[in-house]
Amino acid sequence: MIHELPVGPSFKLAAIPKLGQDFRWRKLDDGRYSVVLSGNLIHIWQEGQVLKYKSDSGSKLNDLLSSYFRLCDPIDEIYGSISASDDQIAKLVDRYHPGLRLLRQDPWECTVAYICSPQGISWIERNLEDIARELGYPIELEGKVRFTFPSPENVWRFGPRAFERLQFRYPDIPKYIISVAERICTHTLDLAELKCLSYTEATWQLMDKRSASRKPANGIGPKVADCIALFALNKMESFPVDRHIGRALAKLYDDCPLVPEDSQRGLTDKEYRDIANWARRHFGEYACYVNQLLFHKQRPQRPPRGC
Repeated sequence: MIHELPVGPSFKLAAIPKLGQDFRWRKLDDGRYSVVLSGNLIHIWQEGQVLKYKSDSGSKLNDLLSSYFRLCDPIDEIYGSISASDDQIAKLVDRYHPGLRLLRQDPWECTVAYICSPQGISWIERNLEDIARELGYPIELEGKVRFTFPSPENVWRFGPRAFERLQFRYPDIPKYIISVAERICTHTLDLAELKCLSYTEATWQLMDKRSASRKPANGIGPKVADCIALFALNKMESFPVDRHIGRALAKLYDDCPLVPEDSQRGLTDKEYRDIANWARRHFGEYACYVNQLLFHKQRPQRPPRGC
C-alpha cells in the first residue's frame, strides 16, 4: 500500500541523503530511496509536494516521518531570517536552500554513527550497515532486504566478539561503541532523559562528565557530543566545529577566532569553545542552520550509495 505525506514546496527528498547527517540512505535502481527508521524499512519517493512511501509492515508512518524530517520547522522563515541579517550567509542560502534541513534521528543509532565519524563518511556508512547486518534483524520490502539497527542491549551482550568480523579504520571504535552501550544498559546514561536536560548538561553527560578532551576515553568528545545533541536530542544551541568550519568562518568574519592555516591537527578545547560560542552569539537562535550551510560549503558532494 502506498501512503502519502504532504511536505510543501521547499522540501527536496533528493537532498536528504546528501546532508551528511544520517548515513543509512540508499538509492534504489528505480530512483526511489531506501531507508531504515526505527525498525521500519521504507521505500520513499517524492512527487511534487507530496512524499509517497511503502513500509515493510504496510503501516502508515506519517508521524515518524514528520518528526524525522522536522516538517514543523518553519524552514522558509528560518532561512529568510538568516539571509536578511547576514549577507555572507545569504549567499549560502541561495546556493543550498531549498533542500538543506536538519533531521531528528534515533538517539542510539545517531550516537553510534557519530562515534564512527572520525573515520569519514564512507566508513560510517559501511560500519552502520555492517553492525546492523551482524546484530540486527533482516527486514524485507519489495524483494530488498536490509537490517534493523541493533539495540544497546544486543551490542553489550555480544561485546567485542560481535565486531571481530567487521572492519574499522580506527580499531578503538568498537570499544567506544560497546562502552556507550554498557553505560546505557547499566543506567548510567539515559539518552531519552538527555532530551529534557539543558544543552550543557546533555553534552557533558554524553562525554561522561569528563573534561572536553580531543581524545576522550569513551569516544565522545565535544564535536561528537554536539552532533548527537543537534541531530538526535533537539539541542538547537549545538554548533559542531572542526578546523574546516573554523577556517571558513575566519575567512568570512574578521572578528571570528582564528584557526592556524597550516595546522592539520584537531581543534584544542579552547579553540573549539571560542569558535562555537562566537557563532552562537553572532548567528543567534538559528546558528545550527548556519552550521549546516558552512558544512556543505566545505565538503565535496557525494552521490548516495545504491542498494
